[in-house]
Amino acid sequence: MAMCAELVQAQMSEWALLKRHHTEDIFGVQICGNHPAMISKTCELINSECDVDFIDLNVGCPIDLVCNKGAGSALMDRANKLEQMLTGMVQVSDIPISVKMRIGTREYLD
Repeated sequence: MAMCAELVQAQMSEWALLKRHHTEDIFGVQICGNHPAMISKTCELINSECDVDFIDLNVGCPIDLVCNKGAGSALMDRANKLEQMLTGMVQVSDIPISVKMRIGTREYLD
């Protein structure tokens, strides 16, 4: 999973995660972020700079470091923001978009 802010800031360690190995037949990248504009910018960059078959938005990461910033599974509680992100991704990229998500964000006991 690559963090969008770091990709847009051109951190090479994050861009290294988006490199396809010559033996990979199908290669997708998973991105994570909390701002629709940053997600869209990242998709534009990936679309123009990378050889990938799909872009996956991570809406499933439960790690506090990610969720406390409003990314990952925290987006499941922000439907409007998630919709803005996905709409922006589809508008700027001709690469297929997918979403990784969980069943929910809370544990319900019977």
